[in-house]
Amino acid sequence: MTELEKLIINSKNHIILGTQYGDEGKGSITSKLIYLLSKQGNHSYLKNGINNYRFGGGMQVGHTTFDGENYIEHHAFPAAVHVVLSDIKLNSRFKNYNSDPYINLFFEKNCVISFEKLYEDLLVYKTKYNFSKIRLNIHEDCVVSTFLDVYENRITNTLNDHGTTGLGFGKTIERCENCPELRFTVEDFLDIIDISGINVGKEKFEKILLEIAKYYRILVDDEFYNLLEESYNIFQSIISDPAIELSLFNDYVNDYNGYNIYEGHQGALLDKDSEDFPHVTRSKTTCRLLFDTISTNFSNINLSSDVKKGIKDFCVDNNLNSSNHNIYSIHPSYNFSFHLVTRIYSTRHGNGPFVIDPIKLTNNSNESNKFNPYQLNFKTSKLNFKDLERGISYIIRDIPYNVIPYSSEQCSSDEMVSDNFYKSIKFILHVTCCDQVDLEYFYGTISKISEMSIIKDNNIIIKTHETNNFHVF
Repeated sequence: MTELEKLIINSKNHIILGTQYGDEGKGSITSKLIYLLSKQGNHSYLKNGINNYRFGGGMQVGHTTFDGENYIEHHAFPAAVHVVLSDIKLNSRFKNYNSDPYINLFFEKNCVISFEKLYEDLLVYKTKYNFSKIRLNIHEDCVVSTFLDVYENRITNTLNDHGTTGLGFGKTIERCENCPELRFTVEDFLDIIDISGINVGKEKFEKILLEIAKYYRILVDDEFYNLLEESYNIFQSIISDPAIELSLFNDYVNDYNGYNIYEGHQGALLDKDSEDFPHVTRSKTTCRLLFDTISTNFSNINLSSDVKKGIKDFCVDNNLNSSNHNIYSIHPSYNFSFHLVTRIYSTRHGNGPFVIDPIKLTNNSNESNKFNPYQLNFKTSKLNFKDLERGISYIIRDIPYNVIPYSSEQCSSDEMVSDNFYKSIKFILHVTCCDQVDLEYFYGTISKISEMSIIKDNNIIIKTHETNNFHVF
């Protein structure tokens, strides 16, 4: 076992974040992590072993993973589902288990849910694998995106705007912000299920969709009702399918005894606060949404009252969330590994600034990013080191204050924040697709990355990956 593998295994919490404009290979890194961690002790794919979280974004998030035979594309489910099911198919590691594999997936409150996309992913896996159960743990406050949001997105967002994936994420967020009364959540939809949990109140379902259609000024005609019927049937299929266990949760559920995999969405340069605005997404794409979710009450943290008061005062002075002491208090022993991901070259889909320095690529015949009418061509270029530095800096900027150590000017006392907070954090930069470039470019680029000040200053470990080494660290 390598030193890097030991480091990863000793971390309970793994955060996977893209440093570019998305498409960095986050899904493949997540798959490799899950594959590695699942082999450790009692941490299997069985119940309560490894939890895979989506903490932001919508169904525009895409993964292309490999099951040993075929490349599989999916959008809704986190990467864990692929790793588990491919292992079942290959019958490589489950033959000695007394219990069926159990996939535990979490969608946190800042996710945007599409029942249609969930069902599409479900169908992909039901046709390819024989699995026992997928458990979807969905926060009741997750906003639901509908076919109407997708339609409006594709009609109104052109490339003369800022680009779009055409999957309705931005329009859904915009609808909720402009008209809070039209902010329909997973809980709102499940509330229309009758007491038996099987039959759905179709009239109530229709009422929700009609209100959204009125907001968008979409014509309610035969086509609308046909699409509504289709959407209703999909929703009913999800809640009644015996292969799906749908659970709601309204509090953060983290397992201090197992491994937690937090899967980021898109890339740091698409963050809504990026300097690339308006050519960005309508969401935080760094780690801020995650830490917003896992903030813990100070009563559960083993810190002295003086230290707690010092942190609270710091929050007040710096306009941070100090209400009810509910302010990002992560215990030092609850260690984190940040997995930052970039290709060895730069890529971008859609509009926005992108400097093209032509690069010749090989071994990329399975590239899943293709031309589409909403984003047009998938652009590639030699790695833009300034963009890489910018993406990493956005991520570090958004790590809460009690995880990153304060400067001497910020600290009133050496006790205020333990050094253990910083010692518990590890940064790993995963450089993917390294087999798609020639050796001269590879060695030159890795050398330049290793000399970047942001890499040195934060003790960031660099790990390179080839396209086809699917489970190898």
